[in-house]
Amino acid sequence: MKSILIAAAAALTLGCCTAPAFANPPPPMARGPGCGPRAGIAAALARNHAETPVSRGVSARGALVEVFASTRGTWTLVVTVPGGPSCLIAAGQDWQHLPRPAGTDPRERPI
Repeated sequence: MKSILIAAAAALTLGCCTAPAFANPPPPMARGPGCGPRAGIAAALARNHAETPVSRGVSARGALVEVFASTRGTWTLVVTVPGGPSCLIAAGQDWQHLPRPAGTDPRERPI
C-alpha cells in the first residue's frame, strides 16, 4: 500500500502519465490489495463503480496507463507493467471528457 501511495505522489508531482515512475515495474510489495491481473481490476471497476476505460497510452518503457471513468464522474488511474500486474494509482471524482483539439485524432491523419 505504501508503494501505491508513493506512486500516486510521484504522479501528482512529476506530471501524471508521463512520469518516469510509471515506466518502471512496481516493487514486489506493490502486489498487494491495489494490484492484480488487469482483467480482474477492470472487472472490479466495472462492477463496483460502473467505470470503463476512457483513455489510454503507453509509456516509453511499455507500461499501459489507463483512465477508467463512469458517467457519474468517478475515475481511476491504472498502470499495467509489461508482464506484470495492474495497479490502482489514483482515483477521484468529477472526471470531464474534453474534446480533442483539431488535428490530434490519429484517424484524421493521411496515410
